[in-house]
Amino acid sequence: VDGQQRLITLIIILRALGNALGEGDSEEQIEASNLTSLLVKRDERLILLQTNHDKRGILSDYLQGKPTRAHSAHTLAERNLVEAIAECTRFVEDWPTCPLSLLGKVKNRLDFVFFVVEDEGSVYTIFEVLNSRGLEVDSLDKCKSVLMGIAFDNLPAEARTWHIETLHSRWTAIYETIGVRKVPGHEILRFSATFKQPHLANRITSSANAIEFFRDYCEREPTAVVEVSSEFLSIAEQLKDLYGNRRLEAVTDILHARLLAVAIMMTESLSDQERTDVLDLWEKVTFRIFGLLRKDARVGVGSYTRLAYRIYKQEVKGKAPISQEIAAIGEGFPIDDAIKELHGADCYNGWENDLRYFLYRYEEDLAKEAGREISTEVWTQIWDVSSHTTVEHIHPQTQTPNRYWKGKLGRGPRQVDKHVHRLGNLILLPPDLNSEAGAQPFSKKKEIYKRSDLLMVREITEQKDWDRRTIARREDRLLEWAKRTWG
Repeated sequence: VDGQQRLITLIIILRALGNALGEGDSEEQIEASNLTSLLVKRDERLILLQTNHDKRGILSDYLQGKPTRAHSAHTLAERNLVEAIAECTRFVEDWPTCPLSLLGKVKNRLDFVFFVVEDEGSVYTIFEVLNSRGLEVDSLDKCKSVLMGIAFDNLPAEARTWHIETLHSRWTAIYETIGVRKVPGHEILRFSATFKQPHLANRITSSANAIEFFRDYCEREPTAVVEVSSEFLSIAEQLKDLYGNRRLEAVTDILHARLLAVAIMMTESLSDQERTDVLDLWEKVTFRIFGLLRKDARVGVGSYTRLAYRIYKQEVKGKAPISQEIAAIGEGFPIDDAIKELHGADCYNGWENDLRYFLYRYEEDLAKEAGREISTEVWTQIWDVSSHTTVEHIHPQTQTPNRYWKGKLGRGPRQVDKHVHRLGNLILLPPDLNSEAGAQPFSKKKEIYKRSDLLMVREITEQKDWDRRTIARREDRLLEWAKRTWG
């Protein structure tokens, strides 16, 4: 019912202690041998612990004394195990006295309270009571407990076995799905409750209200526990795709925008190509509002949520009607206002993710015009690190430019402040080239840029010099392109 993390942590500490003791004197080596025999059988099958989400055997390999393959961890559960092994190893190494004293405390001073629960149905009631206090438990876990409890308490005996087995299968799939990407469990729960409301939703349901909604929903019809769990799995799969698309980070960081995207992805009223077209429009309108115009997350809550609800309920279906509704959301946010917002603005501080998305879309268009593919290798390097390490200021940011750059933006630090973060002065580079470029003279920067295999740098390398006028000209070109792209 509870305590799995404590047990796993304790066993990892025992293995770390065994490793430390194995390097000590004869007495310590005897204790190390005893620990190994406790953790692993002679035929090298584990006897103490196996986990559900360790398909690559990270924990079992560690307990058997094999090196930890951190690079092989792909899911959240596996990465947690790798981090736990590293932390427990440091804990043992940093213990102020000898490892034997720590082993003595674990063996003689550590107690567990152990209850045997024979009725599986009561497990979920106990879990809910235990987790109504103390540290907060993910609301999706709480809802799972509620649904399982309802299944045990309310379903007739002849139907219970099938429903319980199906529930276990669905929830295993849910946890495997959200384990690949860090998809928040509460978001799955809130989206599903919002979609299932009997009346038009104007805002996304809170976690607490969602749990109570599904409790009432399934107590009225206990067989709905499988339907609800299947719905959670469908939403989890859509959110995994959204969170896994690094390109869309600047568009998907608004909760109600994600809700609308999920509704579009789940509707059966669109063909695959129509769904792609509608999502392109959703992306375009959403970035215009929250990216180019920099509106905050309070904007558009009702309009996005209501449309998502109506698409889910099949009240709006088909490419043309859905597209018209999305376009209507964007009507109050004209592209001309966005262009004015960006002209001469700081497009770096606080706008780094939006800038990266903006320039990626620009690179896509340049590649399309050139009839070539974007360099996947280069863009993987860019997406996999912080935006701060990939945004390159062509004219350096330094307030006291070196002699190569002195006066290029005008006289004095205020002129540098005024122009250095403008859109026309910013490009993207892989982190190693960005670091190398630094405050180098423009002639050397151009040679570094040419090694990036990015099309956006060509218009930079064709310039003889880089100053305030060239920044303004490039900004104008980019804003004209933005007007065509998001208008």
